[in-house]
Amino acid sequence: MLKRIILILITVILVVGITGCGGKMDTTFEKPVLEGIEFAGEAKAFDIHIVYFRSINMEYINDSVDKFNEIFDKELKITPHQVIDLSGNKIVELLNATGANGFYQFPLSNIERLVELRNSNQILAIDELLEGNELWNQMPSSLRNIFRLEDGHVWALPRSFEPVVYGRMIRADYLEALGLDAPTNLDSLYTVSLALSQGDPDGNNINDTNGMTYYNAMNFRDIFSASGAPISIGSDGYQRTSIVYNPYYDSYEDSMLLEEMEGALEYITRLKQDGILRKEGWRFNFNNDIDGNPSTSNIYDIVSNQAFVDDRITILNGITGVRNENLTPLSYDFSAGMYVLGADTSNPTATLHTFINLFLGDLEGFLFASRGAPGNLYELNGNEVIINSYGFFSPRSDSILMNSPFFKYETMNLTDNTELSDGTIIGRLMDSIETKDKYIMESKQLGYMYDLSMDLAYPEMFKVKEGELLNSSSAALFDTIFNQIITGATSVKDGTAAYIRGMKHLGMQDILDELNKRIGRETGNSY
Repeated sequence: MLKRIILILITVILVVGITGCGGKMDTTFEKPVLEGIEFAGEAKAFDIHIVYFRSINMEYINDSVDKFNEIFDKELKITPHQVIDLSGNKIVELLNATGANGFYQFPLSNIERLVELRNSNQILAIDELLEGNELWNQMPSSLRNIFRLEDGHVWALPRSFEPVVYGRMIRADYLEALGLDAPTNLDSLYTVSLALSQGDPDGNNINDTNGMTYYNAMNFRDIFSASGAPISIGSDGYQRTSIVYNPYYDSYEDSMLLEEMEGALEYITRLKQDGILRKEGWRFNFNNDIDGNPSTSNIYDIVSNQAFVDDRITILNGITGVRNENLTPLSYDFSAGMYVLGADTSNPTATLHTFINLFLGDLEGFLFASRGAPGNLYELNGNEVIINSYGFFSPRSDSILMNSPFFKYETMNLTDNTELSDGTIIGRLMDSIETKDKYIMESKQLGYMYDLSMDLAYPEMFKVKEGELLNSSSAALFDTIFNQIITGATSVKDGTAAYIRGMKHLGMQDILDELNKRIGRETGNSY
């Protein structure tokens, strides 16, 4: 195959039109080809070190590498490492043992470890090395800045490029049964939720429906934002903190100190007291409440990488209240891990450009990086991607990349060659992608959604005080006080006072001030 000295950049332009309220989204894609992109000293050989907590399929890795070298005329060396301890010292030991040469994929979602690698001079910043790279410059700033540290430099490349957006999902069939419109503000959200709880929307003459389900404070983030007191957008280990970048003040604030938080907590407490709110039966799954009754309304991640679409469910673009803009931040997933560039890489600029151009901006290279060598999962015939197995839609855990910002399922010319080739799964997948794309587009048009860079979105990842991460003791305190308030164990006033005392004891004022100092701001409120 012809050597890829000049890489072809395929850009994707999404032109979207909506045909009436609730109509299908007409999607047209154009793929202009920009030729002549050439980088001097392009790397012919480079190493990729992939670190795992577990054993991996080495046969798969070896077969893929052999096929890669045959296709691309490059020497790719993939070295797997099974590591049990991912503490800073163990990672540094691994870098030292391997010569700190090439790319290292770490399953890290904790910025503290990245800071340790930076401080120990084991890795290189990548932003200045990528100046002039067309693909890098086309990425949204919030995506490029996922791993930008307080020194202003970007120190890692994400393994996944998936937007993370959350929206309130509500049973549309229940709304129709009760003759209700979807809620648009806090007042109508309460009215609709009460009707879902008491109006027998399933028509079985039994009072067995709930108005809203929740697992923790994350499931009320639209209510917090509409009330003017946003909480952290994180998930899993990075949720439930009220210390957050506030777009209205353009600074980090603890929302528990804002007057607006009182209204948010009283609103949620009222939902609980009026029998509207029920605890969720299974975490982050639009499933059942604790009594096995179907969920009617909740906040969930809007997924586009899985074939899920339920015609019974509608997704609200936003709930307004005290605030009616900048309600939902758009950020990106970093939980799949990160790539760092070893400090002793022999040709770092060429290696970095080759990696990005080949694996992110070239269809054949991207498919190899995310799905492995052609064969069982897929075949590539020009621009046609022939799907041999539905495993194609779920990248292997031992793949190089999870996805690319430049190649999406909807931009590919897909042909179903599976045993169940009736198009059903592909159709549902496309509907799922369309749902997420439409939600993002409409929410931005309404002014509800705004881009938020990761360094602002996840302040709790940063180690801003020796021995203390923002998402540890302070997040646990917020979680405890929140549950005490909404269950009636304490009042909003007394709970807030207890929270402030706890935060003073933890020394969180210094941390909050330090966060604002990093972005040239001053904290508006104090404990």
